[in-house]
Amino acid sequence: MDAMGTKAARWLALAAWGVGLGWGLGPGVAMAAQAAAAPPPLNQFFEEPVLSQPMLSPSGRWLAMLLRGSSGTPGLTVIDTQGLTPPTLVARFADVRIDEVHWLDDDHLLFDIDVREGSRTGQLRGSGLFVVGRDGAGLKPLVRMRQKMPYISGKTGEEGLLPINAVLMTVPVGGGSEVMMGLVESLDDRSISDIRLFWFNPHTQARRRLPPPPFGAVQRWLFDPAGEPRVAISRHNHLVRIHWRAPGQDNWVQLLEHDVLTMPWWPLSVDGSGTLWVERGGRGNSAGGAAAAAGGGDHADTSELASFDFATGRPQAVSTVVAPGFDFHGEMVIDGRNGRALGAHLVTDAATTVWFDPVFQALQDEVDRHLPGRANRISCRQCGSDAQVVLIQSSSDTDPGSVLLWRGRSGEPRLLGQRLPAVSRQPLARLDLHRVRARDGLALPVWLTQPLPAADAAASGLRPAVVLVHGGPWVRGRELNWSPMPQFLASRGYVVIEPEFRGSTGYGWGHFRAGWQQWGQAMQDDLADALAWAVAEQRVDPQRVCIAGGSYGGYAALMGPVRHPGLYRCAAAWMALSDPLLLLEGSWWHDDDTSADVREHTLPTLVGDPRTDRAKLTAVSPLAQAARIEAPLLLAVGGKDKRVPTVHGTRLRDALAAAGRPPEWVQYDDEAHGFVQVSNQQDFARRLEAFLGRHLAPPAKAP
Repeated sequence: MDAMGTKAARWLALAAWGVGLGWGLGPGVAMAAQAAAAPPPLNQFFEEPVLSQPMLSPSGRWLAMLLRGSSGTPGLTVIDTQGLTPPTLVARFADVRIDEVHWLDDDHLLFDIDVREGSRTGQLRGSGLFVVGRDGAGLKPLVRMRQKMPYISGKTGEEGLLPINAVLMTVPVGGGSEVMMGLVESLDDRSISDIRLFWFNPHTQARRRLPPPPFGAVQRWLFDPAGEPRVAISRHNHLVRIHWRAPGQDNWVQLLEHDVLTMPWWPLSVDGSGTLWVERGGRGNSAGGAAAAAGGGDHADTSELASFDFATGRPQAVSTVVAPGFDFHGEMVIDGRNGRALGAHLVTDAATTVWFDPVFQALQDEVDRHLPGRANRISCRQCGSDAQVVLIQSSSDTDPGSVLLWRGRSGEPRLLGQRLPAVSRQPLARLDLHRVRARDGLALPVWLTQPLPAADAAASGLRPAVVLVHGGPWVRGRELNWSPMPQFLASRGYVVIEPEFRGSTGYGWGHFRAGWQQWGQAMQDDLADALAWAVAEQRVDPQRVCIAGGSYGGYAALMGPVRHPGLYRCAAAWMALSDPLLLLEGSWWHDDDTSADVREHTLPTLVGDPRTDRAKLTAVSPLAQAARIEAPLLLAVGGKDKRVPTVHGTRLRDALAAAGRPPEWVQYDDEAHGFVQVSNQQDFARRLEAFLGRHLAPPAKAP
């Protein structure tokens, strides 16, 4: 701990905010090494971060971040990195949260606000855009919003504002007077049909429209560091088309047309030299994929980072970054001075960075020496000089995150603050990744969070467990970082098992492909196999296990008692899909955000075709199989959910009530798909804690 600079704590009092920023770790962190007499309060795990989104200005002189005040609403603040004077409050709204923040230049910032209306495209329409000086002067809205803006002092009219569907696309690396904006068009408010680009000056509100490409609508753009559009991505039915415009050229060239589910490569970034960086392989074009899908592979079919060879029309044969056992999942790091590619941030088991530049690699090595055993992401201005300014975001599985600043090339990093200071002062459970074998031989990544040793020997035997299933399902569930729900459950004495079941991404094509049309079948068996491994390892009491999850994870929690009766003592599901047929077919009488394109061309391949696979889909429908759900159930829904409309929950609730087993039910009318409101997160965690306590308590001892 001394490596981080445990000097006498010096606090900047922020009377208006009720929080502090300190230099050095201070005595609070040392407490983390002590055993806790009682579990940490529930609210500490589920609360707004004290600080978030730290970001250096283009020169490094200023640092912007969101700070949570005594009111609970984060505000945008700016700190002088030279004098480290108390932060200047730049903007804060009483009734909405500031969302994404960008430096326009050293003197101005852009930000939008968090507008959640239950729609996947809600963040692209009506979120607004604002410009403000780093001293808080000149706050000005730039885009019309869905709601009125009475909280903008002195701004009552909307003359000259961009239309409601205008969205910030990119800010040139290093800043500039213009930003790239897009006008988002949507045919059905479910999916983007086209984004038309234009340059925009936030100060003068002048606009320069770019000519539309000759090949039609574009749903996604990639830009070079100067903000120029270089890659246009469009989709029609199941086909994705990728077009390229080289530096200094006006014409677009098609690089690829391919089925969306088996893309041989995917564009990621364009650097200042005009190099196109792509994620190559791992999408069904390797022999390893077929072997893994058959149950004998070890994920040798993972994707890699490579540059694109325009002469051959495909990625370079030799990859630039390879992460054995993991798909490449990350982003390029671009130099703000010249647009050069400096390296790549990526996630293996934990977040890491591969640097191409030796100066940055040496800096990373020095930071890691000061902060060992942690994921340390650095951003640097004037790097390599005596005036360099280094921002460090450091985290681990037991620390939600700390922000440090390092000026010059001597001395050591200084702690500015922690995302959740109260949590960081607590002893927390460790997270480990294990590779086990499913019943058919498929290699199965399993994350395991184990409670700290119990204070009393009587409680240190086999533990109750929660099989926590991630949503998606076609995403990666975890990485080696801090996560509130697993840590909360572990603090209450539960072993938390998080399987990366087949169909999850991030572990190779074969692992993803093996999950196609396996809802409620092999995907469900993977969860049981992960539990069986934990039981065989004598980590879990097999008689005290609950299955839980949200979205697809909620579906799996509902199917657990159906597929494996008696294995789980209880189930908890939130925003859970209860009927695959309703997902696949939709209906005219309820609104969801699944596009017709996805419903027609993607979901039948991944889940099943409702016309030809109806019997199989009915067999894996928790709603259709409700009579077989005999385990106690906690069921939560969001009243504004458009991803999994509330009807999924109400139908299942009614079916279980008719069978004489009504679930514990809670509906959050102000939530969409997921818990956004901190108060709802805390309320549900409280209900879940009580539910698990009732059903996973140890059996009473005989008198």
